[in-house]
Amino acid sequence: MTHLLNGKETPSYVVEAHQFMVVCPTYYPDEEDEDWTGPQNAYNIEAGNINQSRTFQVQKNDVLFSNSTHYLVMNFNGEGAFGKVAQCLNLSTNERVALKIHTQNEEHVIQQEVYMLEAIRALDPEKNNIVRFVESFRFNGLSCLAFEMLDKSLWDLMKESWTPLRLNEIRPVIHQLLVAFDALNSIGVIHTDLKPDNIMLVNHKDQPYRVKLIDFGLATPVNMLEAGDTVQPIGYRAPEVMLGLPLSEAIDMWGVGCVMAFLCFGRNLFPVDCPYHYMATMVQIKGECSTSPGWRLRSPEEFEEVTGHKPHLLKSCLHLNPSKRITPKEALKHPFITMNHLLNGKETPSYVVEAHQFMAVCPTYYPDEEDEDSIKVVPRDTYGFLLIVAQWLALSPNRCHAALGFLRVLRFLPHQTEKKKMNVLTFSRATWWLSG
Repeated sequence: MTHLLNGKETPSYVVEAHQFMVVCPTYYPDEEDEDWTGPQNAYNIEAGNINQSRTFQVQKNDVLFSNSTHYLVMNFNGEGAFGKVAQCLNLSTNERVALKIHTQNEEHVIQQEVYMLEAIRALDPEKNNIVRFVESFRFNGLSCLAFEMLDKSLWDLMKESWTPLRLNEIRPVIHQLLVAFDALNSIGVIHTDLKPDNIMLVNHKDQPYRVKLIDFGLATPVNMLEAGDTVQPIGYRAPEVMLGLPLSEAIDMWGVGCVMAFLCFGRNLFPVDCPYHYMATMVQIKGECSTSPGWRLRSPEEFEEVTGHKPHLLKSCLHLNPSKRITPKEALKHPFITMNHLLNGKETPSYVVEAHQFMAVCPTYYPDEEDEDSIKVVPRDTYGFLLIVAQWLALSPNRCHAALGFLRVLRFLPHQTEKKKMNVLTFSRATWWLSG
């Protein structure tokens, strides 16, 4: 079927052709078969060895096979220093996957990434907002990593208009990142490469701002990092990395702060092209004022003690001292994430309802009943119904107060379990009573 690679046939016809050929036991021979040269223009084998200068010749409509399935290359989503990312179709399951094809990295670098992906498999990818790793395999000298197919990156989303996101849109993104990094901390892994390009929207049309963390090519166990290691992109690099100081999981939280600022301002907070300019900007933004002797900026702890309010989450993520920088677990309890401050009546009911609606995409925003540290809230299905009720209340001026009261009740209702079902009729009566 090499004639199908000329682009004259429709993709659906090519896919169907390959799917029918899957039943042929020898259509996709073993990689060790010296007599097989693979699809036209795809690979070149000479005397049993890969010609490295011509290795990367994978094109659309080529078929790559692993021990478990066959992948049809449909398109290419992007490329980097490592190689390319191909959009592929699993011919056994008809599932679309993203295939990361390595060509430039050294073998030990590739094996390190595979090792970290296998370690991260211990985490639930849906609950912890981490890309689902399917499998790794080699094909004619190429190292391939298969992942679930996602939508587009936060970088791609932002560059569509370079318009800052609203706080209600930023909150679910940051919440999901905090959950992901809290999970990584639990298994002693540091991502070290957080940037908008590595945060993928799952399905922005159907699940707005549902995201997953991707690209663990530079991830490392926390005990493997040493002072002086150069990690993180320049514009998202923690000060302790720049200064060659001891490193910890706190560098990822600095990255979270930089991502938050990027979404807030529609541009990077720090320069991304020059370490010197980066440090100069950091000193300008974070440095203490020295023009007035005897005066200094209060620490976050002192600010909270004096005012009774927690400092802005962004400032807590960008604390210069990594030992005092907020952790993912602490950040998940910050008012910006829990939204308890929205129930003080200062915000309009419609704004509060919208905030909760955006947070509905977060898988663990409504945690399990068994989680002792979680805030007790209602399950997703019941909560969705009740949000509709709250939204209806908010539309009427004389019911605004009732809407806020209703939301206060929702945040602290117990979970639904098999033994204790929520009674919709009870909520209907409560709604009638609240609406007066």
